[in-house]
Amino acid sequence: MATTPADVIVSEPVRAVTSALPDDMGLSEKVRTETGFGIKRWQKLLRNAEIPSIWIGKHRYVRRSDVQAYITKQFDLQATSA
Repeated sequence: MATTPADVIVSEPVRAVTSALPDDMGLSEKVRTETGFGIKRWQKLLRNAEIPSIWIGKHRYVRRSDVQAYITKQFDLQATSA
């Protein structure tokens, strides 16, 4: 299928934003599914800033390292309370 000039114009800004992001930054929803969080719990974590996030246009991004740090902290808290 051939691309039209309109397809190129629409898709180029998305590529530019994605390539400008740090390597460990990902779309919030994608990172959520990769880590297995439920939607309600994930929304609460983002709303309460337990996992930092940023909005770029209509998309929310998180650092995978921040999510990993949160998970590690939860394991550590459970280990000390047991």
